[in-house]
Amino acid sequence: MAPAGDREGYWGKPTSTLDWCEENYVVSHYIAEFWNTVSNLIFILPPIYGAIQSYRDGLETRYIIAYLCVAAVGLGSWCFHMTLKYEMQLLDELPMIYSCCIFVYCLYECFKYKKTINYPLLFILIGYSIGVSIVYLNWKQPVFHQVMYGTLVAVLVLRSVYIVLWVYPWLRGLGYTSLTVFLLGFFLWNVDNIFCDKLRGLRARLPPLVSVMTQFHAWWHILTGLGSYLHILFSLYSRTLYLKYRPKVKRLPGTMFSSVKPYENQRYSALKKDCQRRKILFEDPLFPANDDSLFYKSRIQGVQWKRPKDICDDPHLFVDGISSHDLHQGQVGNCWFVAACSSLASREALWQKVIPDWKEQEWSAEKPENYAGIFHFQFWRFGDWVDVVIDDRLPTLHNQLIYCHSNSKNELWCALVEKAYAKLSGCYEALDGGNTADALVDFTGGVSEPIDLLEGGYANDEAKRNVLFERVLKVYNRGGLISCSIKATSAADMEARLDCGLVKGHAYAVTDVRRVRLGHGLLSYFKSEKLDMIRLRNPWGEKEWNGPWSDTSEEWQKVSNSEREKLGMTVQDDGEFWMTFEDFCRYFTDIIKCRLINTSYLSIHKTWEEVVLRGAWTKHEDPLKNRCGGCVNNRDTFLQNPQYVFDVKKTEDEVLICIQQKPKQTNRKEGKGENLAIGFDIYKVELNRTYRMHTLQPKVASSIYINSRIVFLRTDLKEGRYVIIPTTFEAGHVGEFLLRVFTDVPSDCQELTLDEPPHTCWSGMCGYPQMVSQVHVVSASGLKNQDSQEGADPYVIIKCEGEKIRSPVVKSTVTPEFDVKGLFYRKKPGQPIVIQVWDHNLISDTFLGQVSLAGDPNNLLSMHILHLEDKGSKRVNELPGTLKVQLLTSNVLTNI
Repeated sequence: MAPAGDREGYWGKPTSTLDWCEENYVVSHYIAEFWNTVSNLIFILPPIYGAIQSYRDGLETRYIIAYLCVAAVGLGSWCFHMTLKYEMQLLDELPMIYSCCIFVYCLYECFKYKKTINYPLLFILIGYSIGVSIVYLNWKQPVFHQVMYGTLVAVLVLRSVYIVLWVYPWLRGLGYTSLTVFLLGFFLWNVDNIFCDKLRGLRARLPPLVSVMTQFHAWWHILTGLGSYLHILFSLYSRTLYLKYRPKVKRLPGTMFSSVKPYENQRYSALKKDCQRRKILFEDPLFPANDDSLFYKSRIQGVQWKRPKDICDDPHLFVDGISSHDLHQGQVGNCWFVAACSSLASREALWQKVIPDWKEQEWSAEKPENYAGIFHFQFWRFGDWVDVVIDDRLPTLHNQLIYCHSNSKNELWCALVEKAYAKLSGCYEALDGGNTADALVDFTGGVSEPIDLLEGGYANDEAKRNVLFERVLKVYNRGGLISCSIKATSAADMEARLDCGLVKGHAYAVTDVRRVRLGHGLLSYFKSEKLDMIRLRNPWGEKEWNGPWSDTSEEWQKVSNSEREKLGMTVQDDGEFWMTFEDFCRYFTDIIKCRLINTSYLSIHKTWEEVVLRGAWTKHEDPLKNRCGGCVNNRDTFLQNPQYVFDVKKTEDEVLICIQQKPKQTNRKEGKGENLAIGFDIYKVELNRTYRMHTLQPKVASSIYINSRIVFLRTDLKEGRYVIIPTTFEAGHVGEFLLRVFTDVPSDCQELTLDEPPHTCWSGMCGYPQMVSQVHVVSASGLKNQDSQEGADPYVIIKCEGEKIRSPVVKSTVTPEFDVKGLFYRKKPGQPIVIQVWDHNLISDTFLGQVSLAGDPNNLLSMHILHLEDKGSKRVNELPGTLKVQLLTSNVLTNI
């Protein structure tokens, strides 16, 4: 490293024990080492963002602290390099030790189900930090600090390698990326130290803009900042994967690593390189070219598995690009899958996710030796993107593909995607009679919302139809996928063709949604007449709608040629056609909207806050541990199901809730592939509930119960705390599920796992609750007017043994309906419960009165109408107004 420079700037002569290779006070009179200072922005800004996002997601405090410690190191380093003062040097170097200790704690505490504190490890790390600090303050040798810091880094590296090798191999990309970035920075830091004189001489000969690139200590800051950010994210993913919860903390833009899990641990790149090295074509041992991959019950005779070069002369993934016109249904009854593929083909950003690196996978005439007969495709399954590897052998009959195929014989993308999906499902026959909503979710990771057009009465209700069209248009315009069908009421109805050309029991893909301008010429642009239109495609590639606005109908004369060109209007029997939305609602009975939920903060559209939680219905003899109680019809066992609490923090919020059971197609061979009938109920609970419900609370919403893989509900909820109870319809059924909750602001959704406050080592000294009380403040009346409008903005605060909760404000009334509850586990039953009423004001709130309750456990359920009193020494004075309160108290903590 360099000796202290002879220039003196704003901060005077350096007093630090270190002075790095950058020349002092060259760029600025106020900053000693300019580039070493400003490069700390990468140390400061991303970790602050990570801390904010971790807080918004309700993640454990340790990760928030870890991010903030990295930012603190960056701030300390900024001060040190700006001043080169010894005090600032300590502000840089000691936080490096402290932050690394927190990293070690986070990484070594990944695999504990309960969010507890490991006191022995915590005390060891605190002792290490204190010991290093004391020694370094008295023995000012930078080498000592570097050795102590390096020791912690080595511990982190060993733990990280263990996790990616033995626990979560699919996090290898993230783990190794963070270590590589960090170690590259460490290497450049040493180059800057060892070759300082040569670097300074080199900079003197280089142009200023180029010489900046040789400030390797600044690069150390940038790369260490990025590496630290990614390493915390790696630790966070390891922790949350173990807890079966998926965080939404964003990766840094431009940092590439794979978060996709290889299906059955088959890694495409490694398998392809091995085949290329051995000069063979890949043969998939997990999905062989035999009858087991075709069917589990309905045998097809004469099937031959052929590679693409044996089916056509010039095979390609795509011919003239990808289009919804490419696909046609084969012999298996999977029109639902083909319809989903048709929708997918119209969305480039989505199909490029399902078909990754398609140019690299495409056949190459220039380099045929690169072809290895292997492909890979990605699907979203049960909360994770899964990479599925297949070989290129496809089932044929009489040299024709027997399943999904393209218009062009040498275009094979749809057949290969179908094979990968069949492998994921167990076999091709497992695709027979599936669900379009499932495929749309598997292609996008979105949320499918099924709508029953018949039950909703959309055909005859214009107002409801207009609202639905707006929603369908919004989903389409924001990149979502849509499918629809006409319900078949009997087996004879399946695939029955109506007089209008539509087919019952058949999944259609929605390929466009528009408001079509009617009229010709310039005058049409000033007229407001527009028609709500929707374009559909039949996966058979034929049998189109023949009613109004069909391909050859006279109605198209009302539309100008330029408008028809915009719509892509063609007169072909290609299975694609337009119809009005009114006719669509008249003939179709079901529509599925797959919404791509926008969770990006850098968006002009509505941003949703998402929480993803994994759970399971499990059976146990102990009622307190049983988690498969069935639906609410099973009164005795319903509350034994898993319970999830979340908050609505706005006055009113639209909430989207989706529950998905683990796919079971792969079990069909054993006769176990049928979905469970599942659903969920939502209950409004006390504002401070943190333990499981043991008595039913008011139900505010409920989904349907259906034997579908996915159940969705959209509902509007008022401010408060709620509990979701996902269940199977029948008690005793077991299985895994994924719960997704979307709200406008963070909901802090989490599972309620404990039935009552736990006994801890502190219970003996601090006491343990003797009873539980539920306080329900129903309403107030006769409150004192607080403004000229003879109204008030009241709210209540419920206090008990140092804990308090506050209700939402009720606007402009002296007779508010609060309907708010609090739950208190009471160690000192003699202390009263106090309920205060306040008026909300801009600057200072006004006290309106209070009441006190004893909470007698012998009176299990009682309603009180109490007069408000003053507080303190004036408590004997009555104030205007009464409060209606219901109190429920029990000596058994699991009674409420």
